[in-house]
Amino acid sequence: MVFTEWRESNPPRTVRVERRSEVPLAEGVSLVFEGHSHKSVGPETESPLMVALTYRVGTQSIESNLNLFPPREAEWQWERWSFRLVDYDYGAWMELEVRDLTPRPLQVVP
Repeated sequence: MVFTEWRESNPPRTVRVERRSEVPLAEGVSLVFEGHSHKSVGPETESPLMVALTYRVGTQSIESNLNLFPPREAEWQWERWSFRLVDYDYGAWMELEVRDLTPRPLQVVP
């Protein structure tokens, strides 16, 4: 069996992305922040911060919806990037810490 370990290839960077704005991740790859919303839940249930994103790879668009519970749960990974929500203004902007990761194959002997 082969597993992959992710390692940082560059120091993390902090970016601020406005609603409907695009942040480049690499050549031909970007993230678009579409907006925030909340889910209606029961009276004693925590409501997640829902984040709508679009990842653009060349001419392809990949939509993604996340449920975050900042600051306790504010991280996610997509492809070779990891993201951490640092701060936000609901529906207006997000400040993200972005890490570019490099896969490193690991061999596991049965």
